[in-house]
Amino acid sequence: MYWWNGNIENENEYVSIVKTIPELWEVLQKEVKEIHPYDVPCIMKIEAEANKEYEKWIRESTVNDER
Repeated sequence: MYWWNGNIENENEYVSIVKTIPELWEVLQKEVKEIHPYDVPCIMKIEAEANKEYEKWIRESTVNDER
């Protein structure tokens, strides 16, 4: 439940955790805003560190096509 435009709203919501590289943060925000149905979606950045093998994989698996 949350306040929106002076009313208490009760919606079913889902949380998505999207893994990407720091260089694509702006692209990710833009894409979420374009596809999300809310006027003000919650887009949060939580910085984390990973093991070297995972870091290598995520960099190799992430494409920057800047739609």
